[in-house]
Amino acid sequence: MRACTLAIGMTLLLCQAVSIGSLQWEQPDTPRVTFRAGVETVVVRVTAREKNGRLLTTLERDDFQLLMDGRPVPVEVFSKKRHALSLGIMLHPGASVPLVSRVRDIANALVECLEPDDQAFIGTFGLEVALNPVVTSNREILHRVLREELWPDHGLNRIGNALEASLAALPRDSRTRALVVIGDDSAQMCGLAPCVDVGIAQRHAVEQGVLVYGIVVRVSQPPVPITGYPVERAANATGGGYVHIDRGDDIKAQMSGVVDELRCEYLLGFAPTVADERSHDLTIRVGRPRVRAVARLGDKPSSR
Repeated sequence: MRACTLAIGMTLLLCQAVSIGSLQWEQPDTPRVTFRAGVETVVVRVTAREKNGRLLTTLERDDFQLLMDGRPVPVEVFSKKRHALSLGIMLHPGASVPLVSRVRDIANALVECLEPDDQAFIGTFGLEVALNPVVTSNREILHRVLREELWPDHGLNRIGNALEASLAALPRDSRTRALVVIGDDSAQMCGLAPCVDVGIAQRHAVEQGVLVYGIVVRVSQPPVPITGYPVERAANATGGGYVHIDRGDDIKAQMSGVVDELRCEYLLGFAPTVADERSHDLTIRVGRPRVRAVARLGDKPSSR
């Protein structure tokens, strides 16, 4: 059983994510929402991830438990919605021709799983970060971009810059906003070019409620970065998924699963039991083993 802890007060709601195991990433700069404790319902958006990195889409109300300052509070609002998607598909092909080919195949399979209400753009990063300016629901256009605008890079990895650029390019609408990063997951390497700190870019993704979903391509496994895997860390912080694609895997089935996972989001709402203008702890627990929950700020609270 894993828990997601949030700090709440009469005029604030602060979301913190708990990792697999006992480590906790605290995000003190997460944006806050104003609510009148005891008068309005506080809503949090929740995703739940299994140990294998896949997002769970089969949870129901009874799978969640809310505790305010360690005391159970009823889940007054529960919904499991299926949203259209707004995706930034960011590719890190590296310097290997086989890796470029594999990344292209996976991205094409992902595009094939998009539905008419979805939209996406394609970007690449390495030494340079390049975004195709077209955000479209037309799969043929996206396939053409992948066919004509993807080639080996210099082996560098400006992932912080890629996250920042793609966050700025993602349309802000009612769709679920996500960045799908396909390629290897090596440490940031910028050479002499200016680099955006990965932690800052990750915090911006959290603030904007954007999921990061990492799809690691195993043509050759890179060495373990000293600073850890930046895409995995961003996925952990934002509530996204993180999977490895090996040789022989059915990439069409894998990408269909990724898209279905990204569409699913849980909304949990509760009424604060006190109105004392103080901060309180809210813990979200999932009653299944080895499941990790991450909560993000929900829509504006609604009056009871």
